[in-house]
Amino acid sequence: MAHGALRSYWRILLPTLLLGLLATACVTPSARPKLTAELSVPATSNERCLTIVRRLRHADLRQTGSALVDLLASERFQFPRYIPSGCEDANPRIEVRIRTAVHEIFEAYFAGPGTEAEKAAFLCQLLGSRHDTEGRAVLLRYLEHECWHPVAEAPVAALATEPNTPPELRVIALSLLIRRCDPNRYCTQGVALIGEWPLHQTEQLCASEGREMVFRNIVGAADWSALSASNRDQFIRIGFKTVREGLSISPVYGYFVACQLGSALKIQGCFKPDQSAPQYQGEGRLKESFFEDTVRNALAWADANGY
Repeated sequence: MAHGALRSYWRILLPTLLLGLLATACVTPSARPKLTAELSVPATSNERCLTIVRRLRHADLRQTGSALVDLLASERFQFPRYIPSGCEDANPRIEVRIRTAVHEIFEAYFAGPGTEAEKAAFLCQLLGSRHDTEGRAVLLRYLEHECWHPVAEAPVAALATEPNTPPELRVIALSLLIRRCDPNRYCTQGVALIGEWPLHQTEQLCASEGREMVFRNIVGAADWSALSASNRDQFIRIGFKTVREGLSISPVYGYFVACQLGSALKIQGCFKPDQSAPQYQGEGRLKESFFEDTVRNALAWADANGY
């Protein structure tokens, strides 16, 4: 390539490179408040959010964490719409890039200097400062999967038992406590929450699953070998109660609860009949009668064993 042509090539390329470097450069302390404020504004475009997150990647998470959680909790990530209505940027992949960039910031913090107790305490500080459901759910999931420490038990337990805590958030908190702590301390609360939950979705709980899913989330989190006999009994009884009451909705409503109970009770086949039997073979799938018979088998066992 001739020297003149090479110089022209760099004149075109250099501004683009410099703009890219500026977009991802470390943010100055004076610029940080404005940038984090933008992340909390629903009208901020996805492209702008991605640029801001990339600029914040080397900033102190203790000063940017709240805004990043605001972003993850925003409507642009909520089911069933991941693109805000009326938003000009219609590239569905950009939400994935934003979420990935935010997660990388949190992961770098968890892997960086400081003790596990300090990091968990920081997440609990963010948790206590928020009042929204989605943002607190984000923080609970980080605690469960990335940064659990016993120092977090008391704040999470307070959230799980607070009467004003939204029910779907109590499910997440209790599942976390049962999975990460001594499940015997939270079994009774979990059973009470399962029993209070509607069998199916209601207008008031339109974003929540029915009782069957709540049972699976809470009871499925428990290490059954760590449960006392009385607490195992509590879980078994609320499970069969859910299956029985679910018959009012559908003869197959309690199928997954029945299977989970069968696994916990070490019942061969988990109450399921032989799925290869001719009577259960449909066109490319099992007939409904397979699931009905699983529920029927579970309830027959429950009746025979005093549940």
